[in-house]
Amino acid sequence: MQPSITSLKKEQYKGLLSDNNTVCTLELTVTTGFEEVACQECREKLEVEPSCHLGRIVFDIEIDKVPEALKLRSVENIYVIVLVEENFPFSSEREDCFEKMYKLAGTPDWKKGIKVWQLVFGVEDSDIFEGEEELEGSYCTPKPEIDLKKMKKEKCIIANLPQKNGNTVSTEKSTNTKKIISETQRVGKGPKFRVTCERVGSIHVFGSSEAARQFGGGINEKFGWPVDLKHHTLEVDLNIVENFVYVGLRLTMEPLFKRNVTQFGPTTLKSTICYNMVKLAKPQPGDIVIDPMCGGCSLPIEGALTHTQCFYLGGDIVEVATSRSRMNIDNLVEKEKSLSADTIRWDTTALPLRDQVADVIICDLPFGKRMGSKIDNRVLYFKSLVELARVTRLNTGRAVLLTYDKKSISKSLFRVSSLWKNFSTRNINIGGLIAGVYLLQRTGLFSDSKLTEELKLKGKKRKLSTDE
Repeated sequence: MQPSITSLKKEQYKGLLSDNNTVCTLELTVTTGFEEVACQECREKLEVEPSCHLGRIVFDIEIDKVPEALKLRSVENIYVIVLVEENFPFSSEREDCFEKMYKLAGTPDWKKGIKVWQLVFGVEDSDIFEGEEELEGSYCTPKPEIDLKKMKKEKCIIANLPQKNGNTVSTEKSTNTKKIISETQRVGKGPKFRVTCERVGSIHVFGSSEAARQFGGGINEKFGWPVDLKHHTLEVDLNIVENFVYVGLRLTMEPLFKRNVTQFGPTTLKSTICYNMVKLAKPQPGDIVIDPMCGGCSLPIEGALTHTQCFYLGGDIVEVATSRSRMNIDNLVEKEKSLSADTIRWDTTALPLRDQVADVIICDLPFGKRMGSKIDNRVLYFKSLVELARVTRLNTGRAVLLTYDKKSISKSLFRVSSLWKNFSTRNINIGGLIAGVYLLQRTGLFSDSKLTEELKLKGKKRKLSTDE
C-alpha cells in the first residue's frame, strides 16, 4: 500500500519554489495498485525520479519537457501543482472556512502554472494577468441549497448548516463585518475556467461544491477570468485531504486512457490498465502474446502499439466480441498505425494452437459481475489454466491475469500448482472494485496426469447427463 498524498513534503520539490522558473512539479493520477509501474515508465522515458502516493505519482520536471509527459501510457490525468498547504487552518465555523478558501486564491504560483498550461495547449495570450487585482471581499454568497443538494451530507456539515428564513438561507455572521461578494462575476480577459474540488475527511463543515464556489470566486475576483462550467479551457483542481490542501491545473482535457478503442463492450478495460498489465508481463522481441478472452481486443492492441517487436493474438468465444475486436484493429490500421495483432474466435478451454507456442498470456478474466458468474468461474478458470499451460512454453512462459473473483482464481491456482507458479499478486482499484493482478510463471512440467484424468472424468459425466 502506497502512502497517502498527505505525506508529500513541498520542500522536497524545486518546482514548488516560485523563484525557480525552469522547473515545475507534476502530479499524475494512476490506477491504484499500478503506481510502481507508472514510476518505472517515468524513469525510462522522462529520466525523472517520481515519488509514489496512493493513486498518484509526483515529480519535478523541466517546464520545456512537460509535453513529453503527455505521451506516457500508464497514467490517466496530469496536473501541474501550483500550491501545497500541509496544515491548512480549517475552523469549525462555515463562514471562516469560506473566507479562507476565498482568500486562498491569491496564494498559488499562478504565473508558473499558467506558463505550463500555455505550453501544453499552445495558448499565446500575454494578457492573462492584465486584470489582476487584490482580493477585497471576504467570501462569495453561500448557496448550500444548491451546492449540497446532491451531496451526502456528513454530521459536521449538517450541524453547521445555517437556518432558513423563508425562502432564503441566512448566515450566522453579520454581513456588516464580512464583505460578501454577490453572485455577479467579474468579467475580464483570460481563459474560461472552472474549479473542481475533491475532498476527503470528516473534519470539514462545508461541502466540496461550496469549497469550489469560494475558491473559484476568489480566482474570478483576483484575475477577472470568466467562469464557465461547461465550455472551459482551464480546469483548476482543488484537493482537500483532512487539513492537507493542494491545487493543480489540469493538463489533460480528457483522460489519457481514452485511446485506441472505438468499439466498446460491457467490460472494456482502460488502455492505461492494459499498458500496465503488458508492462508487468515484460514481453521480449519475438514473443508471441495471447489474450484468450480478449473482448474488444484492448489488451493486444495496447501491447502491439507499445511493444512492436512481438506478435499479439486475441480470441473470444463470443462472435460479437471478435467482430468488435476486428473493428478496433481495422480502425487503427486505417489511421496508418502498424499493428502486429490479429483476432480469432475460439474456446479458451480448447484452443486451436499447438503445444508450447505462446511466450506470454495476458488476460482480463470474467469478474462474475457483468459477465459470467462466480459459480461458472470456478470451472472456467480451472479448465482455462490447464489449457493455457499446454500452449505456453515451459519454464520461460508467463501469464498476467486480472480478476475480481479472487476466491475462484485462488482455488484454481492451487489445483494447477504443478503447472503454474504464482509468484506475485497485487490489488488494483477498478471502478471501486478491488481486483487482483496475478503474475504466473510456467513450471517445467508439460502436463499433470491427475489434472488430465480429472478433466476427462468431468467430460464423461457431462456427456452422460446430456444423453439422459
